[in-house]
Amino acid sequence: MFRGPGTNNVDMAVFKNIPIGHRVNFQVRGEAYNVFNHPSFSNVDTTAQFRYDAAGNPGTQQSQTFGQVTASAIGPRQLQLAAKLTF
Repeated sequence: MFRGPGTNNVDMAVFKNIPIGHRVNFQVRGEAYNVFNHPSFSNVDTTAQFRYDAAGNPGTQQSQTFGQVTASAIGPRQLQLAAKLTF
């Protein structure tokens, strides 16, 4: 059994409601995903492949990435701005 690396992900949102008139509201939002830009990796490569000689004995290891983290699971920091009008 192998245990993969952990995941750290923090998302945040800030918004401001601005009343306009009696029943109309304007909202301004700012959202951030993966705020601290912490790298989170997918599982470790666990596929060990070996070459066998003519007699069937295992020889050298063929997989060059065995035991290494090969990809990122979560993308980089993303920012998003939005405005909403409700009536």
